[in-house]
Amino acid sequence: MTKREKELKLAIEYSGHNLHIKTFQILKDNWETDLSPHYCDDITNKPREIDIRAKKRVEVKDSGRATIYNFNINLFIECKRFNSEILFINFDANDKNIFEALLLDNPFDYITKPSTKEVKKEGLLKRGFEKKHHHLALNKISKFYIVGKQGRKRGEDHNRDMMDAITEPIKSYIFFKEQLTNSVSYLITVFDGIEGIYDVKAEDYNPEMDLSKLTTKKRLFFDINYSYKIPEIYKPQIVKKDYMEAMLFGQEPNYHTQHFIIDFVRLDEFENYLKETINIEEKQFESAIRNIAFYDQKKI
Repeated sequence: MTKREKELKLAIEYSGHNLHIKTFQILKDNWETDLSPHYCDDITNKPREIDIRAKKRVEVKDSGRATIYNFNINLFIECKRFNSEILFINFDANDKNIFEALLLDNPFDYITKPSTKEVKKEGLLKRGFEKKHHHLALNKISKFYIVGKQGRKRGEDHNRDMMDAITEPIKSYIFFKEQLTNSVSYLITVFDGIEGIYDVKAEDYNPEMDLSKLTTKKRLFFDINYSYKIPEIYKPQIVKKDYMEAMLFGQEPNYHTQHFIIDFVRLDEFENYLKETINIEEKQFESAIRNIAFYDQKKI
């Protein structure tokens, strides 16, 4: 092997495109995929990219097989090859925060109503979503992380990778949100390079804990309370609380704070995740819409 070939082989080995392409291969037969779509970062105003944006159109049919409604499922996917071990620290899940993090855009107004989180919660609970949607079934959720310093890069780069793994799906969703109609969206980080992510309950965490008792998991969920700049198109729809607080301080209400949940899924679990989670929840939304249409005795 020549020197140039060795350099190229090393570049390919460490390239993030390997994971990117493998993730795309899993999606391509059943999802409309956009590879590396660019968006404008709301903080820096610089162009950035999300690795994969995937969409599936779902038709809801009545008992006579006539289409009564349709909606889209959107996946905003960041692909990360980690070179260092990661520990997530889990806390009790907060139902209010989880409901806030459900990304339902436009189609489900007649399910959730567009007004308050309480109405959204009531609407979902009436249809058993607390048992069906994987976020609503969580008892524990990660909020802190610790990144090791082993591997090819130094520790600060690992922390940057981890922060990107959390924020890139959120930032891209916020940017593309105005294009989303009749949609339910999921924020996902597909990872490899490590066997899984360690996790520990907050009540069990301490610097002297026995690390040999910790195990890795291939699916974990991270909750972040994220503040972002509100696009001009959404300012008329700004939450009243945010508007009032801004006015008290004489400020333009340019920022909104919201909980988001990122699904961390190891590459070798991703196909199962789609089948066991996303596809099942697709049927749950479809069923809820069909039931409402039947209850209203009219087509939506």
